[in-house]
Amino acid sequence: MAAIDERTQEEIFEKLERLAKYDAKKYVRLKDAKDMFSMGNQKTREIGEAANAIRKIDGLVLFNVQVMYDYIENMYS
Repeated sequence: MAAIDERTQEEIFEKLERLAKYDAKKYVRLKDAKDMFSMGNQKTREIGEAANAIRKIDGLVLFNVQVMYDYIENMYS
């Protein structure tokens, strides 16, 4: 049972490290935005577009994290 607890604890620490890394960034790619918001590709894009949080730079699509957080809080709270 201790092995399960250690593994679970390691997973929690890894997730917290990823979130801390994302928290320091203003813009993230789709893959990272999906992980942050626990959504699929389509829903992440829909929310990003509705929130006007998407920036496109030479084919690179970036999501403004703070704008998406604010939009979700305002629209779905």
